[in-house]
Amino acid sequence: MGLIHKMLDSVRERVCLSVIGAVSVFAITVFCVTLSCRTAAASGEGLEKPDIHYDRTVLEQGRLQTFTYEYPLVDGATGKRVVGILLINAPPAMVWRALEDWESMPEFVSDLKYYKTVYVEPSPPNSPRTVAYIEGKLKIAFLSILYNLRVVFDRQNLWQKWNLVDEDEEKKLKAKGVSLSPSSSFLRSIRGFGYIEPYGDGSRTVYYYAPVVEVSIPVPGWIERRIAKSSLTEYMEGLKKKVEGEKASIKTCGLTSTVAQ
Repeated sequence: MGLIHKMLDSVRERVCLSVIGAVSVFAITVFCVTLSCRTAAASGEGLEKPDIHYDRTVLEQGRLQTFTYEYPLVDGATGKRVVGILLINAPPAMVWRALEDWESMPEFVSDLKYYKTVYVEPSPPNSPRTVAYIEGKLKIAFLSILYNLRVVFDRQNLWQKWNLVDEDEEKKLKAKGVSLSPSSSFLRSIRGFGYIEPYGDGSRTVYYYAPVVEVSIPVPGWIERRIAKSSLTEYMEGLKKKVEGEKASIKTCGLTSTVAQ
């Protein structure tokens, strides 16, 4: 951390890093893209979904598409957020189960060391919404990034969104007897969302994913690209492979059982 503190002492300028902004190599030319915001139909805490017209041909080929739109930064300025879109050959219920399992994510994201659920807020019985506090650690070369996220899971509307736990939230948790490890000091903000929609006859799923990180120190380009790859490309393609592999295993087991009978 000595290197980090020196950088913080000597450099005060803010650098906004979108963890998925460096994936231009995966950008797809589409015929029509319209970005606007529509609110998810949910009471209380909702989700702003970008209305995206993607290329169906590219989608059905199983290729990742990315789209960029502007979003407000924590200091009132404007940044750019990239949304990744990918078709997963499995029904939404199966994809959602995988999306809820954050702790298995290091299986297919190489730089992610762990995710662990620290605390889950009490909720009414049969509530479709859960709020969890999750600690994560990313390790890239000499740089270790520790962070705590407040994650909202909406099982009814099939979306998740998250943000970096701030000081006020930490105090409230501490009053409940919940202690969090301190997040890395150079993190200004982490936020993002992910949601799924059924595709075609409902046997396949479109997954939308948009993580953003803002840091308070300059970041070398190669680290930015590495984080971008881990956060969007490696994660989305890894999730697709995991879910489709599980679906294939279920089919194989079912076939084996039928033959055995």
